[in-house]
Amino acid sequence: MTGRRLLLIEDEARIAAFLVKGLEGEGCEVVVAEDGEVGLYLATAESFDAVILDIGLPGMHGVEVLRGIRGVRPALPVVMLTARDEPDARAACVQAGASGFVTKPLVFADLREELASCFGRDGG
Repeated sequence: MTGRRLLLIEDEARIAAFLVKGLEGEGCEVVVAEDGEVGLYLATAESFDAVILDIGLPGMHGVEVLRGIRGVRPALPVVMLTARDEPDARAACVQAGASGFVTKPLVFADLREELASCFGRDGG
């Protein structure tokens, strides 16, 4: 994943710091947004290789952010994060156009695998 520019939309500082550390360790540049409205603005106004998007966000729900991204950037990979392992949440994300889905508690290897599948099996 070296050289990828990623947008992380996550309101929990501890989780964001964990993900930034791991993704930067993979050679990625990571921009963090702490709420849905800012995340949607960044995802549609700037250039990113992928977005990692939490479902439960202040300001705007993650599924709504995803729909907004899809309206402007339909091909941008978006991997959803959620603490809820509910079939309805997953179905809503898939219906809105999610590229992948990772459940919290988060295992970094699962996120890395989802991103790699977005970029092609070599992850690069």
